Amino acid sequence: MKILITTLGSTGDLIPYLGLAQTLKQRGHSVVICTHLAFSKQVVEAGLEYAPMNNGFIELLQSGLGQQTVSGLDRVTGFFKTLWRLRRTIRSLQTDALTDSWYAANKHRPDIILYNSKTSWAIDFAEYLNITAIPAFLFPQWEATREFPSLGLPAATSSKGWRGDWNRFSYRITGFIAARLSKGVITRWRTQHKLPRAEHLSLTADRTGHPLPELLGYSAHLLPSPQDWPKQIHVTGFWRSEPDMGVRLNSELDTFLEKGVDEKDKPIYIGFGSMGSRKAEQLTSLMANELKRLGVRAVIATGWGGLGSMTSDADILFIESAPHHLLFPRVKAVVCHGGAGTVSAALHAGKPVWICPFFGDQLVWASQVEKLGLGPAGVPARKLTRSNFGAAVQALTTRQEYQQKAEQLAARLNAEQGTLVASEVIEQLMACK
Repeated sequence: MKILITTLGSTGDLIPYLGLAQTLKQRGHSVVICTHLAFSKQVVEAGLEYAPMNNGFIELLQSGLGQQTVSGLDRVTGFFKTLWRLRRTIRSLQTDALTDSWYAANKHRPDIILYNSKTSWAIDFAEYLNITAIPAFLFPQWEATREFPSLGLPAATSSKGWRGDWNRFSYRITGFIAARLSKGVITRWRTQHKLPRAEHLSLTADRTGHPLPELLGYSAHLLPSPQDWPKQIHVTGFWRSEPDMGVRLNSELDTFLEKGVDEKDKPIYIGFGSMGSRKAEQLTSLMANELKRLGVRAVIATGWGGLGSMTSDADILFIESAPHHLLFPRVKAVVCHGGAGTVSAALHAGKPVWICPFFGDQLVWASQVEKLGLGPAGVPARKLTRSNFGAAVQALTTRQEYQQKAEQLAARLNAEQGTLVASEVIEQLMACK
């Protein structure tokens, strides 16, 4: 089969699809990934064919406006205010991304388009080309259930029977918002290509409202599937890419880690990935001072600007980034923003985790980490203080139950084959066509 994968966003919105694409390619399928130009090298180095998409959304995330925007997205009011303030910018970026995605689809003429939640116009492309579109998401935000609310919306505090009703209704709210954000660009594209008016705008159904089979690339061991989900939703396990055997940690980082051979001297990892912050330097200084007070060594990754850089010393090493599959097995614990890829890497390595979420699915993973006893209760990044940071780091490095439960979960996660399960589901769905 010829398969096109469309995805936009941060690095965390790419890496899982690389893993899925690699497995599909190994099984004899032709796979093309359409994503930002900034990620073209990663796609090619993974042995995959690349189709270009502009860097608009990445440039927004890395801008001062983007950093200001992200800082308030963990609050419901901040979420809605942000969408309203950026609605014109988002629509312009969507138009550009849709144009690039359509060029890739029209050029490669795939049998299937797998799309992430930010590129749902793949549904319209599939209708025009008379092919199959399959939503392939990394977390559950659009699949209505009575068990928990949609991401970004609060859980009901009452124990009365309407809690389940509210949870299920919350998905109509987020679905409506997503539809409104993309309605204009999708409607224009459909009109230009002489497709009928869409009766139903959804991320998980075709334009007549018929539900699409869906892939979710995370583990049910971390977040069990709700009992009221329909059978077309497939939770496959995490999608992990094959490690590049030629990649090594740089000598400075390797030497720093070598000094932590004894468990008590192992450093912790701190990094906020692709998240940005207007208070990065202040936050980093706070962390460094508290780490010194506690006598805890650390590797601090500055990433896309969520943390600042200071002068490294014998106890704290500042880096930009490093391969998680090589770094995490050699640290004591992980402090992160809660991106699905980072959380997956930490838990596969059997490490306790403390999450400082910014928005979206990060809030869900923070909740689940605490619920499963894998680390302390998450604290939103904007609420970090010397006190709560110090308390969390001390708990991470001294409470044995966190380590024990992380190791137990790692054994279950490492037994899963998420990309294989997802590939088999795709093949089965196409065989029934």
